[in-house]
Amino acid sequence: MAGTEIDLPTSSDTKGWTHKQAALMQFAGLARITPQGVQVTDPGVAEAFLAVCRATGLNPFAKQIYAVPMGGKLSIVVGIDGFRLIADRTGDYLGQTPIEWTRDGVTWVTAWLPELQGGAKGDKPAACRIGIKRRGFTDPLFQVVTWAEFGGKGGNWNDRPAHMLGIRAESHAMRKAFPNDLSGLYTPEDAGAASPAEEDASKALIELIEGVDDRAELLRMYHEYNALGMADNVRAAFLAHGGALKVRDDAQAAADAPLEGEVVPEEAPAAPVPAEAATEPTLYEDDEARYEREQAEQFAEHQASRG
Repeated sequence: MAGTEIDLPTSSDTKGWTHKQAALMQFAGLARITPQGVQVTDPGVAEAFLAVCRATGLNPFAKQIYAVPMGGKLSIVVGIDGFRLIADRTGDYLGQTPIEWTRDGVTWVTAWLPELQGGAKGDKPAACRIGIKRRGFTDPLFQVVTWAEFGGKGGNWNDRPAHMLGIRAESHAMRKAFPNDLSGLYTPEDAGAASPAEEDASKALIELIEGVDDRAELLRMYHEYNALGMADNVRAAFLAHGGALKVRDDAQAAADAPLEGEVVPEEAPAAPVPAEAATEPTLYEDDEARYEREQAEQFAEHQASRG
């Protein structure tokens, strides 16, 4: 597997899980960290999820694979980015043709702008197609999907119909081009599940971040999760909460500072710090000022969003 190896649990038995492994499984939607301990939502699905992660090398923190509720039970789905990564790792993936949409099956366009193409804003494409290029094949392997057969309802299907139908076409074409690697894997769009919004999928991890009361611990957590790959809203949560802790610590330091004219008894000089002592980690070791600035900006945005 390329990149940083994911520290996955070896089984659904939580007794041997580390704190980071528990957070990973919670982020993937398969466990929940409670004051009483870690609770696995569905041990069977968790075991299958871990097996698929090991076989594919997909990263739950990068939203490449996760579990979603469908039909009253949890199901494992792979994001379209996970499909692309698996195909790329074969060494035979040579890219793809531009996605194209049509309203009549005759004229195909690479940008769906119905109000400028003889239709009305909000019109849905009748069909979509894409070709996957694979080493050893002369021509791209094309897949066409129609709205009548594969279109969905609600959420992004209403807001971004062309984008969603494009994902359906791409995932079908990917499975056709790489059957040995992608057979049996489905995107949320394929499975008929609404792709979870990023803020919902990472809500549990953000709650974990906001429960940290020590800046040094928060920085250590940031390094751990950053190595695994973080969604933008999780990164923002780290910076916003780091900014909040800094404001609190600065206020406390100001409150503890001596008043003007107050005599402060001298203290014995502190023992020298050994040269090999570890320094407090920082998010941006080469540019501490950048971290402080981003913390302040994210904290201000976070406070403004809360009203």
